[in-house]
Amino acid sequence: MDFITRDQFDQFVRDSEEIKVEDLIFILEEKLGYSVFIEKKPHLTSEQKKHMTDHIFSNEAIIKQLDKASKEQNYIIDDNKALEIIREARDGK
Repeated sequence: MDFITRDQFDQFVRDSEEIKVEDLIFILEEKLGYSVFIEKKPHLTSEQKKHMTDHIFSNEAIIKQLDKASKEQNYIIDDNKALEIIREARDGK
């Protein structure tokens, strides 16, 4: 099985804060030898959206999870703080 290290991956994406799909495809195809095919999924119809919404909001377990998550959510308003947290998580700090 082929693999790349974290340092090699960072070099491929040039330590970018934003990794694009094209970067990932390049790594998979050029560096690891995989063939990548991206398929655009069809959009849901209005009827399908309505059915999914009805299903989600009629499921008591989902409602409880959403309620719990909304009560426990800590929002980050400052974009720089969010980027700092992401970098720390990425670097294992």
